[in-house]
Amino acid sequence: MYCPGDSPGKMINAGIYGADGLVLDLEDAVGEEDKDEARFLLAEALTGYDFGTSALAVRINAVETPWWEDDLLVVVPAGARIIRLPKVEQAETVSRISSFLEALEKENGL
Repeated sequence: MYCPGDSPGKMINAGIYGADGLVLDLEDAVGEEDKDEARFLLAEALTGYDFGTSALAVRINAVETPWWEDDLLVVVPAGARIIRLPKVEQAETVSRISSFLEALEKENGL
């Protein structure tokens, strides 16, 4: 089940549906003007909401956008452990994100 990252009301209730997996979305579900607020709302949800037994993933913005690095810088320290990558067409994109994540995880002792 997808849930927009800029909607605390939807995120706080997402766990009651018992979905096998929840994708907290920072990409298509969030307008450009709301990207900054959404990543901090989503980080707060990761640290404070009960999602039950649902596996949690966070869908970040595409590498071709100016937002993906900030997405990771905020949500990984907040507890995001499964990152969903949108619109990946080249292996180089996965390598780029993987390198960024490795450094971020090391920096945060993960």
